[in-house]
Amino acid sequence: MIRKWLAIGIILLFVGVTIAPTINFNTVKASQEDDLVEVTIHQDFSQLNGNETPRYPKLLAFVVLILWLKLSRGSWFYDHSIVWEREQMYITHPLLLIRGMWLMWKATGWAVRWMFLATVLGWNWSIEDFLNPR
Repeated sequence: MIRKWLAIGIILLFVGVTIAPTINFNTVKASQEDDLVEVTIHQDFSQLNGNETPRYPKLLAFVVLILWLKLSRGSWFYDHSIVWEREQMYITHPLLLIRGMWLMWKATGWAVRWMFLATVLGWNWSIEDFLNPR
């Protein structure tokens, strides 16, 4: 059983290393007199949507909803782990504090990955779409 999964992993690694990087590249060869010229073109996905409206608005709304749910959960843990008395903060539940901070950090990283993907694919998602959902 382990050998089977190891073989599948090696095959997927081979496909990811050899085939996946060549998907978005086109190579054109043109000759000038006797010299061979090689031109490599990389597709730019950011030019696919020229207008300013975000593409895939339902996906954007779902991502924003999940982001705010994750942030509110982390904020709840954070708020219930501390007590304020006379302008002093006391940590009553340190594990809740760590868990809340970790959840908010993970939610922020998750949103950054979605923003990067949206930028690469030219979906016209901006940080304002995440902070001020319509």
